[in-house]
Amino acid sequence: MEGGGVQIVSRRMVKPEYQKSSRAPEPETVHLTPWDLQQLPVDYAQKGVLLPKPPAGGAHAVEHLASSFARALARFYPLAGRFAVAPVAKDGDGKSPGLTISLRCSDEGAEFVHAAAPGVTVADLTGTVCIPRVVSSFFPLNGTVSADAVVDPSLPVLAVQVTELADGLFVAMSLNHGVADGTTFWDLFNAWSEISRNGGDANGDISTVPPPPKRWFIEGCTVPIPLPFAKADDIPRRFEYPPPVYECSIHFSPESVKKLKAKANAEMAAGTATISSLQAVVAHLWRATCRARGLAPDQETTCLLAVGCRTRLKSMPPLGGKRVGIIGLGNIGSRVAKRLEALGCIIHYNSRKPKDSVSYKYFPNVHDLAAESDVLVVACALNKAMRHIVDKDVLEALGKGGVVINIGRGANIDEAELVIALREGKIAGAGLDVFEHEPKVPAELFSMDNVVLSHHVAVWTEESRSDLRAHTIGNLEAFFSGQPLLTQVDADSLVQ
Repeated sequence: MEGGGVQIVSRRMVKPEYQKSSRAPEPETVHLTPWDLQQLPVDYAQKGVLLPKPPAGGAHAVEHLASSFARALARFYPLAGRFAVAPVAKDGDGKSPGLTISLRCSDEGAEFVHAAAPGVTVADLTGTVCIPRVVSSFFPLNGTVSADAVVDPSLPVLAVQVTELADGLFVAMSLNHGVADGTTFWDLFNAWSEISRNGGDANGDISTVPPPPKRWFIEGCTVPIPLPFAKADDIPRRFEYPPPVYECSIHFSPESVKKLKAKANAEMAAGTATISSLQAVVAHLWRATCRARGLAPDQETTCLLAVGCRTRLKSMPPLGGKRVGIIGLGNIGSRVAKRLEALGCIIHYNSRKPKDSVSYKYFPNVHDLAAESDVLVVACALNKAMRHIVDKDVLEALGKGGVVINIGRGANIDEAELVIALREGKIAGAGLDVFEHEPKVPAELFSMDNVVLSHHVAVWTEESRSDLRAHTIGNLEAFFSGQPLLTQVDADSLVQ
């Protein structure tokens, strides 16, 4: 098994199959950012999933996957393109040669490989800590460096391989690191999976939203960026590891992570920052690596872990033009509205009654407000009337592209229905600073990548604490001296 045993059944180039909801775009060129260019010397990103053997047979499943992949590719059409290299005069002096590298959205397609490994079983792949070497043969562009696709313009930036095992399927994807990151990788994989589960139909909406192809550049940056190479072959490659190198798949249970975190924090001096679960696991792995390499205790070394630092795409849509519906245009809601209005947002609101002091559009009920909003901000008090003011119907009115943010009280939202809406893709995401049953938080929210959680600390800045102290002292001084209170509470708002 270690030596191979993978046979190529067929190769084809799959082009995007555009549907009504993903029509063919106009040809365009995507210029690469500094971070994109930095990834060219490294390998293609490679990940895969292991599936049980389909009842209808491997060949039928492969054809179905190829068809749904073409539809998914239409949603991520830049990945069906090719690199384009153009010569430039470096620094504009006309003497120093240079070049630029861009991604041409040419719809030339992604490679789709059908392979078979009849001598390999699922148990062969899952029954060992070290990954068997045969697995590298499951990836169509294994060993390919991202810059190779610059040197050879015919090389695809994306390729997939479906390998039939004795008792299963291995679906693998190789994606050029210069054109996309891990988030885009899994967005495409998940979109492909969703379309495949829906029978290959991509006409309707899917929960995975593809990132915009346009990159973001720092103001003043030359676009496209000139590189100091006379030809593409001069782009440096990452150093080669001396063979053999074994890869391992290590699983940490929640219990073991909890123990690691507790041990790490117990070793920290009093008054220092708390060590997170991620920090504890990474430190554990790095210490194990140092021991395995036999590094001296006093030898200086570095561990670099890049997490979420590749802000190459405008993955966060601009706020300008977004419709923001605010439930509760009181002191806090009004200030939120003022700040969002300055960023170009269109403000709507719901309150007990219209406010003459603002020009925002008023909605007498929350359902209609949600239907006309891209973002729904809950900034109201909690009483009987406002309990579960955001319920299942309101969330459905907000829609698949909508985001709900709660800075009011947890019970303003029907939390159970919110979890369902997030899980089933009925809304795009949520930002929650408060929860219905604090301090308890639904466990499912922690595993969702479309949710941002904070533990009721939005108000706890140094400035807000200072203001709170000043207001408290000011109110006490005013009360005992018979003066009007600085922040008098309306008795009507206390009625439950």
